[in-house]
Amino acid sequence: MDLTKLRNKFNQKVFSDENETTVANTVIDDYLNIGYQAFLIEALSANGGWQINSNFYTANIVAGKHDVAFESSLLKVNEVYIKTRPTGDYIKAILRDVSTIISDPLTNYNPPTPEYDLTDKNLFFYIPEDEIVDVTEGIRIHSENEFTSLVNTTDEPKIPTAFLPFIYKYGAREYCQDNEMWNRVKSLDYDLEILKDSIKKFYAQRSEKRPLIMTFKKRNFR
Repeated sequence: MDLTKLRNKFNQKVFSDENETTVANTVIDDYLNIGYQAFLIEALSANGGWQINSNFYTANIVAGKHDVAFESSLLKVNEVYIKTRPTGDYIKAILRDVSTIISDPLTNYNPPTPEYDLTDKNLFFYIPEDEIVDVTEGIRIHSENEFTSLVNTTDEPKIPTAFLPFIYKYGAREYCQDNEMWNRVKSLDYDLEILKDSIKKFYAQRSEKRPLIMTFKKRNFR
């Protein structure tokens, strides 16, 4: 179902007429994209092991710096791999337990294998070597990202077909609430609760069969 059809479904839910032209397409698209991102949050909240919209994000290591900023589109960090030297291997980093930190976390700490922790939009990393050097794409983050917004009429959401109604119903619900169409809101709320339950059950069960993802060579520092 492409963006044009989603717009029609939106109008059907709001005005009971898919050919209604009261609301500009750009406005409808904004509401549909709100529903698109809301679907991602619902799917991720199922706590399943399946990746919903995952990618690898890379960042450069800068000499002398213990942290990197990552994109705001990253919603959830799954795994972090660090290459401490330009000619080295990517090593899977371990999430550091920050509750055990009693001194400055950026100094006097050289773990036997790379470690990291997260604060807001920054990733702090700790490596076995005493000196941090420049490494192009030295950090690779496997993460769940926000969906790319639907913009063109031929754009299609990257979700299972069975859950497409969530997008236009959620968007329609938000529009109706903003415009005080309370009877519509009540009806759409009922539909959305059923869809939310189905989404969470689907993704929670889906974790039983994990997809194949890229792995990196592991190495012990001795």
